[in-house]
Amino acid sequence: APLAVQLPLGARSLAMGGAGAGARDAEGALGNPALAGASTVASVAVGRYQGGARARLVGTTSSVGVIGVGVAVSYLDYGLPGSPFSVPYAGQPTLVHTGFATAASLAGAFSLSAAFKGMRWGAAATYLEERSDTQRAAVAGVNLGVAKDGLLPNMTLGVTLQNLGPSLRFGDTHVDLPTRLVAGVSGAQLPLNAWFDFTASGDLGVRRDGRVMAALGGELTWVPIEGIALALRTGVRRAELAAQRPVTAGAGLTFDRFSVDYAWEQMQVGGAHRLGLRVGR
Repeated sequence: APLAVQLPLGARSLAMGGAGAGARDAEGALGNPALAGASTVASVAVGRYQGGARARLVGTTSSVGVIGVGVAVSYLDYGLPGSPFSVPYAGQPTLVHTGFATAASLAGAFSLSAAFKGMRWGAAATYLEERSDTQRAAVAGVNLGVAKDGLLPNMTLGVTLQNLGPSLRFGDTHVDLPTRLVAGVSGAQLPLNAWFDFTASGDLGVRRDGRVMAALGGELTWVPIEGIALALRTGVRRAELAAQRPVTAGAGLTFDRFSVDYAWEQMQVGGAHRLGLRVGR
């Protein structure tokens, strides 16, 4: 626990399998803090799972002089399987089944980054919370990251160590944070012709309990005229939660600085939908 940091973040990254260690999106404060300030963008996203769980995300990133700044908050409310006295972390099927009690998960981050020796370095202070009808636990944590641009045109390589901090305490029960080390690339671009581009992203990570996660996604973009783009996306993954299945897909429409993104992910039962709005570049 908390559940909020074990889910893909924005709609665009979710559609591409959840790869985010090298992504420059606004939710980078909860992803790779080294990429805070690498772009100037703000985004909001909402999602709904078949079991009734609802996800929300708000994030922004920009630069102040040579310092990159990012802020992001992810919130999830869901039903808790078992009795109302169950420990929230115990129910990984929570996203696909309605539970006996309500529960909520929150993750917030404030990140700073700067360039040094040709690379971007970043750190984020995080607040993580999980609660049910009868129990609540919260801790402060840290995310660390490093990123490098330009190994190939438009490609970013990122490495991040996430969810460092003490255990959550539910009464006498201690629950470790899902600390993980993730390496990823994004923006590996292959121009197909004057109107079409193909971009690939991928992640490979390992969690503190030894679980290996991986994601690979692709985006085909059609640009009929300058300033307008339509993107089709898909991804495959070895997900972090048992309720998630490998396939994701989605689409996006960009008009100048505004983008609307949609993502769908296959779940153990049914699917989940996420809709996002991004402003910036």
